[in-house]
Amino acid sequence: GRSALFLIRQQNASGWRGSAGGRPMADFAQLRIPLSEPSVFKTVTETRSWHLGPLPRTPFNSQFLQELGGEVPATVLLMPLLMMGRVIAILYVDGPASALQDHLHALQKLTAKMVMAFEVLILKNKIAML
Repeated sequence: GRSALFLIRQQNASGWRGSAGGRPMADFAQLRIPLSEPSVFKTVTETRSWHLGPLPRTPFNSQFLQELGGEVPATVLLMPLLMMGRVIAILYVDGPASALQDHLHALQKLTAKMVMAFEVLILKNKIAML
């Protein structure tokens, strides 16, 4: 499957890192999905909840899939990373539905650890500025 991490900034889901088949995706950091337009990224950001299932057909979801190589996955999982009640990033994974469901709990734990890592980095930067 494919996986990606999007940072939520200035009303956009911005590509940070992505991989397909274990290889990094070139130019993934250039991808921007506006959160003002209908997309699964907008839904996950607004609801602060994960999405597991097919990717709804919208122009920006289609644009996103083109960036990933054009293949339409049967099942996707998008998980928000929440800090102080705000979505700061979204983890994207696609693959067989059974595999995503089997690993859902582990991915939830992973996103919690990712948020803690972001918090540590923020604190380190604040300490360095003092």
